[in-house]
Amino acid sequence: MSKRTVYLIFSLAVAAFVVFAVLMEHAGSGPARVRVESKQESGYGFVDREAVRKYVEEKLEGVPSDSVPGKLLPLEQHIARSPYVERAMVYRRPSGEVRVDLWEEQPSFRLVTDTGNYYVSRKDRLMPVRAGVGVDVPLVSGQVDREAFSKVREVIARVEQGDFFSAQTVGIRVSRRQKSGKAVYDFALDTRVGLQVVLGEADELDLKFENFGIIYAYLYSAGKTDAYKVVNLEFGNYVICKKK
Repeated sequence: MSKRTVYLIFSLAVAAFVVFAVLMEHAGSGPARVRVESKQESGYGFVDREAVRKYVEEKLEGVPSDSVPGKLLPLEQHIARSPYVERAMVYRRPSGEVRVDLWEEQPSFRLVTDTGNYYVSRKDRLMPVRAGVGVDVPLVSGQVDREAFSKVREVIARVEQGDFFSAQTVGIRVSRRQKSGKAVYDFALDTRVGLQVVLGEADELDLKFENFGIIYAYLYSAGKTDAYKVVNLEFGNYVICKKK
């Protein structure tokens, strides 16, 4: 092979490398491709995936390709701060595509108090109520703070086990009092038939619900369910009924 041929091949190789480098530099300075995927959905559309995608694209616009990885963690942290996002992951795939994986918060009940109106997630995060978005979760009102959330869930779980209460309960009321120097919480259920069922503390729930079944069956068979407004189960061993 002559020196001239070797020189020509070398020149072509250098030219090809320069063209490739220019193309790569151009590609790296272009807008990042972003894809958002929901790994866990609430079913209520709390998170707008298109808005998340546009936000990430705007933040990465004009960022050189080799600088993109350093920008992803702050984006991930910002997205995860949303009250509707349980978890977020932002990363770049080998193809250069930026992926955003989202886990939406799951509302477990709606909380209405003097200080606000929120959904409470499974992780005990407060989620602002959005106008026009209906969420089918139990309604809880009264003197409720974070310390009461676990007890609220115990009551909800027991309510959902029974045919009567799962169909009839329209609200759970909570009141707070002091007992032996500690805050304790009392619960009452509002029903569609207008009967208020007082549970007291969230203890011995199986016994209390069993007692209710016995007394309600009696009232129903006697045609007297409309004659009473309150069934008090808080004392466990006996039931107190108050007439209208």
